[in-house]
Amino acid sequence: KLRKIFYLTKCSRMDCWIGPSDGSNFRFKSAVTQPYKSNRGEKPPLLAELKEYMKMVHGAQEIHGYEADDALGIYQTDTSIAVHCDKDIFMVEGLHLNTMTDQITMVTDPGELHVSGKALKGTGIAFFYAQMLMGDPTDTIPSLAKGYGPVKIQKVFEGCDSESSYFDKIKTEYVNQIGLGWEERMQEQADLVYIVRNDRIKGSEYIRRFL
Repeated sequence: KLRKIFYLTKCSRMDCWIGPSDGSNFRFKSAVTQPYKSNRGEKPPLLAELKEYMKMVHGAQEIHGYEADDALGIYQTDTSIAVHCDKDIFMVEGLHLNTMTDQITMVTDPGELHVSGKALKGTGIAFFYAQMLMGDPTDTIPSLAKGYGPVKIQKVFEGCDSESSYFDKIKTEYVNQIGLGWEERMQEQADLVYIVRNDRIKGSEYIRRFL
């Protein structure tokens, strides 16, 4: 698989990242509405051994305070390719290689949203703002309210062509749904769904610029 990645990307070097094993992921503290990743089952057998193998054989590095997802955002550059099969990481600008499809995609902001079957797919900062509404049940991140399915969310952002227009839309939704305390709820959600970038600013800090 690694040889195939080198072939597809034409890269001269590969950096591998794994998530923290010390519980230092900041999102566990940020989550207030629901405990973060609380619906996960038991960890796969031999997970610790597999992590050690990745470290010893492939030089994988463990990121602390963040997730492995964030490492791909933090270390993404103009000349790198983020290699993954995670829908969330496609919110990060730059080149991406999907390990499930072998497709290489260039992501630029503000990105785009589209409905595929029963799911909402997206790229760039547009997908971040979409997740601000729909959450992510895989990580026990609740949606803003019932009814924020793919079709409704796509309709909410219809006509948006800049980050400011996306933000204005979610602000309206949060004010209407939450009322008093909407800012705190918005910042909590931003921490949970935003993939951290090379400035290591968390989601709550990122959207605070617009509040």
